[in-house]
Amino acid sequence: MEMLDGVRYELFDYFSYRERLKKLLCDESLLELGVARQVLGKSTYGYDIDCITIGNGNKHLFVVGGTHGCEMISVDFVTQFIGEVKNFIHFDPNEFKLFIIPLQNPEGFVISTDSLSVVKNDFHNQSYEYYLRYKIDNIIVRGIRDFNKFVKEINEDSFNVSMYLDKFKKFLNTNFWWKKLKEVVPGIDQFIFKVNHLENIDNYVYLKEFLISICNDILFDVDNVNNEILMQIMSSLRNYFANSNLWDIIDDKSFIRFHQAMFKNVSFDNISNQFLSTNVRNMYNTYGHPLGSQVSFDATGIGINLNANHKLNPGINAIKNGKDVFGGGARNNIHNYVPGPLGVPCRDVYHFEYAVENKVLYDLIKSSYDSGNYIGTLLYHGTGGIIYYKPYNDLMRDERYRYFNTYNKNMASIYEINTGYSLVNNSDTTGYGDLLRRTFPGVLMIELSKMGGNPIAPYGDKNNIYYTFKDNYSAIDSLLGYFHQLSREDNEDRKRVK
Repeated sequence: MEMLDGVRYELFDYFSYRERLKKLLCDESLLELGVARQVLGKSTYGYDIDCITIGNGNKHLFVVGGTHGCEMISVDFVTQFIGEVKNFIHFDPNEFKLFIIPLQNPEGFVISTDSLSVVKNDFHNQSYEYYLRYKIDNIIVRGIRDFNKFVKEINEDSFNVSMYLDKFKKFLNTNFWWKKLKEVVPGIDQFIFKVNHLENIDNYVYLKEFLISICNDILFDVDNVNNEILMQIMSSLRNYFANSNLWDIIDDKSFIRFHQAMFKNVSFDNISNQFLSTNVRNMYNTYGHPLGSQVSFDATGIGINLNANHKLNPGINAIKNGKDVFGGGARNNIHNYVPGPLGVPCRDVYHFEYAVENKVLYDLIKSSYDSGNYIGTLLYHGTGGIIYYKPYNDLMRDERYRYFNTYNKNMASIYEINTGYSLVNNSDTTGYGDLLRRTFPGVLMIELSKMGGNPIAPYGDKNNIYYTFKDNYSAIDSLLGYFHQLSREDNEDRKRVK
């Protein structure tokens, strides 16, 4: 474990989490602030859903991490935040009471972090490699997506081979993501170069043969033997040219992505809870999830994605209709809306109910709201460097929701100033975070790291962890100052009325 000006940098797993909580609950400075622990409930596999409270004031702020088990940085941040509260300028324990749920989804966290023991001896370098691989996979996925769009535009009835080849050359040389591919995948430039130097061809069979030949030349090039990504792309393109009409779509979900390949040999026996391990193994066998996706497990142990756990989620109809849905970006080969890494909205689509992890959080917030003590909720997720703040647009006709929007925007703006994060100006009703945001004021959902790739990519740069944590500490402290100022202005208004 390393310390960077008070910020811990380490491979953070469930054991580390429990140890941190024990030490924090014995910290004399925190004890003076009234730190205490309560258990809100138990997960399906018996893990405690912890709530740490600090302060005894009548203004209640809720701070939540670990909604998605693989978002290790959110649990790490919220747990370290507990130890930082004593240093905040604007935290007065007689004015505020913090309700901190550092790990809402302990099962998903155990599944993800138990699998990461294989990188513990080289955590920093392995995290950075994972970051690079995840970034490259995103570029590949988007490059193929754009290629699919391009191919869709070819009209079979008016197919002209020579015209197609010209358009194909132009696409390879001008498309944004294929330019990126040239930068990150050595050898792609060879493919583009060889296609560019094909003479005009007016015979469809010959064109296919030439394209297959180009792929074979690159595949058999000795210099490219160790280039795993290039081999995968060229094999995919060769099979496509050999077996499909040129206007068919490449949509192969069977490949294990480059980032997943780092962990494709991780055993489910790494999961410490035997019953949880058995259930995860059954989910992977039943639904064919890529083994390497085990380290990026969003859902609970029974496959429910807590943020998707909302009755208005369109995934419910997708499940009812047996629709095959995959994740986006680098994870577009993982099934979505079935039990597993990304996860279903609920266990039974015909008898919807909220997951226990969500029920206890909702009840806690509602109790504070009903008592008149509630001031806001900060929901922390893993990567993106963005802030979701808007309640659902269709509700803006209601005066109460217009107030929500103004209040949320003020909070989000303060957060933006301190972190440099981007504000998301759209809103939805489909997720559990959206449910909270349309029901209570002051609900922000914050994606922490600008380095993408859960669970470990944000740890590929130690400074990223340091600045992410420090900036977010500053943002929360500034929010407390904002809440204090609101109370002061409200008291002055009351005096004037009297």
